[in-house]
Amino acid sequence: MKLGKATQISIGTSDIQKSFAFYQKLGFQKIAGDTLPYPWIQISDGSILLHLNQDGQKYMGLAYFSKEMDKKVNDLEKMGIKIFLKK
Repeated sequence: MKLGKATQISIGTSDIQKSFAFYQKLGFQKIAGDTLPYPWIQISDGSILLHLNQDGQKYMGLAYFSKEMDKKVNDLEKMGIKIFLKK
């Protein structure tokens, strides 16, 4: 099952500038960013989309983008997959 047209990996970090510098060495470039509601930077190497954020929590997660997301979520839940955050 393809969940969406694009996938973003979200990474919570305690030092966004240090994390960004690391990914720049790997060829990632800044696409977007802001300081509200907390510092965040969206970066890509042309294939992978990463969202670095400094919101006080360390974590990794996946975000899928689809026009049919409600249906996709229902299908996943019917398969027994637990969804922790729906936005």
